[in-house]
Amino acid sequence: MSNVSRTRAATIGQYRRALAFTRLILLYALLCFLVLYGALVWRQVRENGWGLDSSLPPVDSPGRQIPFLGITIDLFDADPATQQTDLQRLQESGFGWVRQRFDWAALEPEPGRYTWEASDALLAEIAAAGLTPVVLLDGSPAWARYPLDRGPADNPLAPPADPAALARFAATFAKRYGDQVRFYQVWHEPNIAPHWGNRHIEPVEYAQLLKAASTAIRGADDDAVILLAALAPTADRGHTAIDEVYFLQRLYAAGAAPYFDAVAVQSYGFGASPDDGRARLPLLNFQRVKLMRRTMLAADDGSTPIWLVRYGWNTRHDSPWRT
Repeated sequence: MSNVSRTRAATIGQYRRALAFTRLILLYALLCFLVLYGALVWRQVRENGWGLDSSLPPVDSPGRQIPFLGITIDLFDADPATQQTDLQRLQESGFGWVRQRFDWAALEPEPGRYTWEASDALLAEIAAAGLTPVVLLDGSPAWARYPLDRGPADNPLAPPADPAALARFAATFAKRYGDQVRFYQVWHEPNIAPHWGNRHIEPVEYAQLLKAASTAIRGADDDAVILLAALAPTADRGHTAIDEVYFLQRLYAAGAAPYFDAVAVQSYGFGASPDDGRARLPLLNFQRVKLMRRTMLAADDGSTPIWLVRYGWNTRHDSPWRT
């Protein structure tokens, strides 16, 4: 090889090394830019509340004229003196709402035979205390359930085999108490067993139950406000439990949106600290409400309010639910 050839080869080698080094510098600069840009975007997203709107709901939203604080009670089977005392104390403590479960099985033990004495008395006491009831219609009588939810595997929390049966009961309830009750909630935690019986959890089936009951209630009480069932916070997705975010997505996909006026949520701290800001499906913390709201926004349902119906924190280390 001549000297000229050697010189040319050396020059080409130097050029290639310089070009490779320049590419490496440019690649490093690009990576630094992307990391910095990603950090800025991440910070902005967090500052903006993960894309959620933090503005307050319109003042004319259902229930806004009532004091903000509410509480879930369990006074259906309590004696009159206990009902009066507890309700009065709640009113004096600044509560405006009381959410009370009304057991369908107790009110219609046989088809078409109603026993209203207990509900008459309790709703009268709630009104006398100056409180506003949120009526949770839940539970089913044995005669209305699927065969596999009766007998040895008896499950009074299971839904009815025919949504029309609950619709008839709900319409009768609303006709009787339309002057005393405006806010109704249809079922409780249909995304976990045992609240959906001894069968696989199925969001579409709850959507059908909600549609039947909601339509019946509104037909009997045109001023009624319908709350979606309070879904249980869970990270599971199987036959006996479906996480509440996916369950809500499936409800929207099933066309359930017209049949509720508010999304009821339960917010628990579980084992997480109060400042845990991670909003991720596998994690059980207070941030799951954000995941629910994002699901609502994705379904173009941002105008529907969220009602927080249960809120809990870990006070017992031996609690299996850590709430």
